[in-house]
Amino acid sequence: MSKREIDLPRGELVSGIIDEKPNLGSVQEKNFKKLKETLEPLNIELHKFWFGIFQLNNGKNATNFLFESKCRNILWRKYEGLQPGGGQNLLYVKNHKIQLTKWFDMNINERMLLLQQ
Repeated sequence: MSKREIDLPRGELVSGIIDEKPNLGSVQEKNFKKLKETLEPLNIELHKFWFGIFQLNNGKNATNFLFESKCRNILWRKYEGLQPGGGQNLLYVKNHKIQLTKWFDMNINERMLLLQQ
């Protein structure tokens, strides 16, 4: 799967390698750390990011981002809608789209099976 099949983040866009990623905020930094930990036993590591900041309809700033693994089998997308609370936190595993929390609830065997599909 390629980032080209998924919209890049909206707003002022920053991109680069994973070591240069901006702070994602407390909740998403925890998700980032947990995702890295769940990918490590599968020998998958996040490699690139695209990060955008834009303004919600209520005037507050929001962030959205896309992370891609080195093997390109994993994309993590945090999408934020224009209305507060209108976002999604999705993981694309090959051609399968799942909620990030569902991935966290899976055991390693379920994750491996999903990667083999």
